[in-house]
Amino acid sequence: MAASPASLAVMVADCTPVLLASPEGIIASVHCGWRGLVAGVIPAAVEVMRAQGARRIQSAVGPCIGSECYEFGEEDLERVEAAFGGNRPGVRAAAASGKPALDLRRAVGHLLAAEGVETVYRDGRCTACEASRYYSARARGEAERQAGLIWRKG
Repeated sequence: MAASPASLAVMVADCTPVLLASPEGIIASVHCGWRGLVAGVIPAAVEVMRAQGARRIQSAVGPCIGSECYEFGEEDLERVEAAFGGNRPGVRAAAASGKPALDLRRAVGHLLAAEGVETVYRDGRCTACEASRYYSARARGEAERQAGLIWRKG
């Protein structure tokens, strides 16, 4: 039986939209902020997809706030590092101000790789830096969001 058409969206401002798909037609969209990463949203999404029959999962990772703009409290940064099993290269960064920062892109990349997910697209643009293109709750206090969309054909 062929999979029926479906589409999913994930709304984000500075968090990372992660779109997942398998050749079997199983799709997911994941909102990846630091709290969700610590809570395990990526492994949970991959687990559900595999339980539904996904064998090979690929991802597209949308734009998010870059570490250069993402000042991060030391205590919360330590929580993120602990969730990753210690200080992984690139997860701890420095913001343009010189203060501690989280590299959200790297954290997402580490988790996807750990789950065996191939990243086929990664948008490296910063939502805080590109005000003409993206909304940013952190940088500009904007309430609007951009959407990551994924769909499958019937």
